Amino acid sequence: MRNGPSRWHSWSATAPAVAGAWPAETPARFAAWAALAAGGRPVSTGEICACWQCVLPLPAGDTVVYVKRYRSPGRPWRYWGRPARAMVEWRNCRAWQRLGVPGPEPWAAGECRPGGRFLEGWLMTRGIPDTLSVAELLRTRSCASLGAAAGEALVDRLAALAAAAHRAGFFHRDLKVRNILVRLGAAEAPPELWWIDCPRGGFFPAFHRALAVADLADMGYGLRKWLPPALWQRLLERHAAASGLAGLAAAVNARVDCGEG
Repeated sequence: MRNGPSRWHSWSATAPAVAGAWPAETPARFAAWAALAAGGRPVSTGEICACWQCVLPLPAGDTVVYVKRYRSPGRPWRYWGRPARAMVEWRNCRAWQRLGVPGPEPWAAGECRPGGRFLEGWLMTRGIPDTLSVAELLRTRSCASLGAAAGEALVDRLAALAAAAHRAGFFHRDLKVRNILVRLGAAEAPPELWWIDCPRGGFFPAFHRALAVADLADMGYGLRKWLPPALWQRLLERHAAASGLAGLAAAVNARVDCGEG
């Protein structure tokens, strides 16, 4: 058992925020994750990934966290010598902090890898209060009801975060609007955004334009249904100016038109 990510051995890691409230040894941490999830509220269930909203007791008070469990049913050798999803998402959340892209605070992660075989992985992140996904926002409130200034602020912020990541060579690879959280403040305050759910993304040394097109198209599948055309065009223009990746709009729109989500 190792502390810190490993592709060959079972491992676990914790952030300082929970170091005193979480078991010190890796085997006990796996049991603690399972117990926490058992008492939580299921958010999503699946054979490969399940997620629970839980309450973690801390000295400073009870805190809402999200616990994910990843598995690879029937394919224990799939991630042999390769990063599995819990490791990738743990690293990506930490990378966002360096890039200035808001995301959930990663508090603990670990993988069970006897002999290098991936059996399961766990990830715990701190909950972000008073938020909803951009998808929920656009479904429940028309863009017109947000007001012109708020609509422009929203697309400007969406473009700015994507550009900051893309400029650094980071790509989400599932940047659909359900994976972007938003908090609306006072009338004149810009919206706050957070990226979430990124077990496939990361830094890629090549294919920047193609991966940027894919990220923007992922946003476009949801945004183009709800945004006025001028606001969608504004997002693409703002992203091009800030990322240095010009001339992507035609490819993005063609991909959205084809529905290659």
